[in-house]
Amino acid sequence: MKKKLYALFFMILSAMLVAAEGMKSIWISTPNLITPYLNKSLREKLVTFNQTGVNPEVNNLMGGVSKLDTLTGDFLQVELSDACTLQMKVLPLSGSDSIVCVVKTFHGPAKRSDIKFFNTDWQELDDIQAPHPSLPQRPDTMDVINYDRLMHAMDGRMEYASLHAGDNGLTMGFSVIFVTDDELKSLRNLNRETLWKWDGNGFVPSLASVAGLE
Repeated sequence: MKKKLYALFFMILSAMLVAAEGMKSIWISTPNLITPYLNKSLREKLVTFNQTGVNPEVNNLMGGVSKLDTLTGDFLQVELSDACTLQMKVLPLSGSDSIVCVVKTFHGPAKRSDIKFFNTDWQELDDIQAPHPSLPQRPDTMDVINYDRLMHAMDGRMEYASLHAGDNGLTMGFSVIFVTDDELKSLRNLNRETLWKWDGNGFVPSLASVAGLE
């Protein structure tokens, strides 16, 4: 019983600390494995530059430049390099502590994102599953042969995601490579980016969608 009370106490205390310190403290405490471009000193420097009105850019550990784009109480976006963007969002967990969703997007020939969830002690939460968009349905105006051809062109697809700064939402879509210009045009007309909403336990699809294919 005491162990449960202690666990509940620390969960409540952790939630209070997150609310008080916000994304600033979460960002500074981020493990270097998540931000190999930036150690703690460089992460602190970005925050200081942001708060003092100085251009929030630093020379990173990989010989390039990293830039802090957005920092609010529950959201952060950093351009780690020209090829990699990092987003973080504090999300409420039903009946428990807040957690941190981390989206790292790689801008290669096809944009690809990794989505992970952590508690505020930076332990990865494997029980919360990352969302995955569904392939588009065949519209009535498209014949089966053409639809199957386009789906085959998407065999090498990758998924990308973007957290929302203003709400607990997520936008997801597909990116493709090795397709012809005509296939890309058709796929852009067929594919829709999907919107997801956080429900306290995970991201669930929203009814809304917007056009898009990378």
